[in-house]
Parts: sequence; structure tokens; C-alpha cells
Amino acid sequence: MTVVNKSVVGSIISCAIAASVALWIRIVFNRQFISPWVSDEPSLFNYAVRVMNELYYGTDGVYWPPGYIFFMGFIFKLFGKPDIPDIVIVSVVQSVIAALTAMIIVLIAYKMFRNIYVGLAAGLLYAIYPPAILYTGRFLSETLWVFWTMLAILLAYISVEKQRWYWFMLTGVALGIATLTRQVALPLGILVGMLIFLYNLKIKNTPASMLVSKADIVAVDIEASVIEKFKKAIIPTIIVFISMIVTIMPWTIRNYVVVGEFVFIDVNAGINLYLAHNEKSNGYWVDMGPNDPILQLRDHPDVEKEGKKRAYKYIMDNPKHTLEKAMFVHLLFWTKENADVELYGLNWLKELYQVYSFRLLAILGLLGVILSWRYWRVTLWLITFMIAYNLLIDFLYYSPRYRFVITPFLMLFAAYTIVYIIGIIQKVFNSLLRC
Repeated sequence: MTVVNKSVVGSIISCAIAASVALWIRIVFNRQFISPWVSDEPSLFNYAVRVMNELYYGTDGVYWPPGYIFFMGFIFKLFGKPDIPDIVIVSVVQSVIAALTAMIIVLIAYKMFRNIYVGLAAGLLYAIYPPAILYTGRFLSETLWVFWTMLAILLAYISVEKQRWYWFMLTGVALGIATLTRQVALPLGILVGMLIFLYNLKIKNTPASMLVSKADIVAVDIEASVIEKFKKAIIPTIIVFISMIVTIMPWTIRNYVVVGEFVFIDVNAGINLYLAHNEKSNGYWVDMGPNDPILQLRDHPDVEKEGKKRAYKYIMDNPKHTLEKAMFVHLLFWTKENADVELYGLNWLKELYQVYSFRLLAILGLLGVILSWRYWRVTLWLITFMIAYNLLIDFLYYSPRYRFVITPFLMLFAAYTIVYIIGIIQKVFNSLLRC
């Protein structure tokens, strides 16, 4: 069997194992789990029911991104009775989506590190991660967002390998859908240009026999190579970005037609910024009360402008408190465990989380970033996204669901750490056997 065939067979087996474990553990969980219907669940559900009944599109609403509520509205329409959603189908569909995501993560990790064992480890880390299991049973966008984002990342790696315009276009479409599900995917559409550029960047030194001044000629060679590769990366990056914007734009146009103002996707950004920067802000989500003048605007586009206006004013008037709170949120981001699991998880899921906690994932993931640095050409764009997202959250507020965004990225690097450690143990064991 050739090396190529071995890698293909290994990938298929790894995908099958990760998907099977992910699906099985979620089926077991959701047979016992009843969603608490708190936080954003009731609002998202109501909008999805409106979509099912063909009432939402073209009427009102810019509060939520459309990706999740339209997807679930379609699922309700497909599997529910007339005007009545089948709520059981939510956990079933999201469990299947999670299983597919585990397969995608296997392939991403293999594309990054060219090691199928790292791929299998990454897929299993997602398959058994307690918060990821919990969110498949809740009416929240996390499961769907991770699927589309990971699919876009996989397509990006395929694109740079194949160097075909249609792969870059598919990458942009997937990023557009991910952004329509949750806006935080938007920066990846720009950072993919970093991947395209670095993947193709290969510096070749001029042979010594042809040098007049070795340092000068090599410098010229490097500069020419960088410029050439940069130019080569521009068109694919533009294809990705335009494809993403074209995917998003119908919704933006719809918003303008419906509410009469430019709303790119939704008004959540202004609301969250306001909740993070006001006289009551403490690093967590705060209840501003029913009479708050900003929240009374609900999903009117003015809530975006007024929320940002008040938040920016508070930041300018209280710079010390803003920085102190950002440091506090940063600490919470990397040390606090997921309260959703602790509050709503089944006992066995809580016990699993005692072993496989966020802290453990963070330690393994950050260590993997360091250990895998020789792969920086294909990992730097994801590392940059994690850093940028972390800084964004530092100046918003801590929420376990907000932090969940970077966990699939950490899993990719944590898997590398696990295989790296196993490799060291194996070498030590083999050395002992030879003694």
C-alpha cells in the first residue's frame, strides 16, 4: 500500500471514529437532557417559528443573525406539523452536525500537521468536549457556527493546495454562511489571505558561485520572492473575500429594504458593547433593567448607533475602569470554567468536565501553539484569529458561550501536544527496552 493510500485509509478511519463517538455520546446525552430554555433560547426559538410560518423574512427584525434561525425554521418546516415545530428534532439535527464537524476537524488537523494521529486526537477532543456536547441539546447557534467555520477552514486548506479559483470561491461562501450565523467569523475572510501568502512563500537563495556580494544578492532574492508571492496571493484572497461578501450581501440589502438603514447583519454588536461599558459593567453580562433607554429600542437599527455611542463615551470618560475590567475579563477568559455545564449539565457530563476541563484544553492548546511553531506558515492565521478574538472579548464581557468560539482552534493545537507527548513517551520506552 502506498503512502498516499495509507493516509487516505487513515483519514477515513479517523473520521469514522471521531464522528461515531461524537454522535453516540450526544445521542446518550440528549435522551436524558431537557433544555433549560434560558438566555437567548426563547428569543431564537420564537424567530425560528416565525421563519417556519413564513412570517419573518421581509417583515421586521435585525436583532439576530439569520443563519441559525433560518436553518432551524427550515428544519421545523421540514419535520414539524403545520404551524407546530418538532422540538425533538433540534438535538437530533445538531448531533448529526456535531458528528460531521468532528470529521472536518480531523481533516483540518491532518492538513495542518500532516499527521493522521493528530487529526484523530483533534476529532476526539471535539467529540467528547462537555460544552460542545451540552450545546447540541440547546437552542443556540454554537453547534451550527462551529460546523460552518470549520468547514470554511478546511476548504481554505484545500484551496491553497489545489490553487483553483472554485475552491477559493467555496471557501468564501462557507465563511459568508458562518458570518451570517455569527459575525465573529468575518475576520477569517481577511486572515485567509495570510494563509495563502505564507503557504506559497518559499525563499530561495542565489547559488554562491553567482554572488558578487552575497548579503546584497540574497537580500534582493528574498525581496523579489516575497513581492512575487504577495502578488500571487492577492487574486485568491480577493476571490475569497468577494465570495464571502456576495453571500452576505442579500441579507444586508434585505435589512436596508425592511428597516430603511444600513445594518450589515444584525444590531447585536451595539447592544453588547453597551452592556460591556456602562456604569453597571463588571466584566459579566449585566441586567440593565426593563426601563433602560437603549434596550427599549429592541431590534431597531438605532440601538446599534446609540449603544456604541454611549459605550464609547463611557470608555473615554472611564479609561482606568475600562482597562481594569479588560484585565479581569482576560483572566476569566483563560481560567474560569464553563458555568453552563456546571448549571445545566447532567451529572456524568459534569464528572467528565472535571477531567476534561477548559483549563486542561487551554494548557494543551497553548503548549501546542509553541511546539508546532515549525508549521507556522499554515497555523499563523488561526493563531492570529484567536489572539484578535481574545482581545475583542477582553473589551466586551466574559461569557462561556463567547469563549466557546476559540475552543475548536485550541483543540487542533492540543491534539498536536498530545501526540507529541505520546511520541516522547514512546521514544523513552523504546530506549528502555534496548537497554
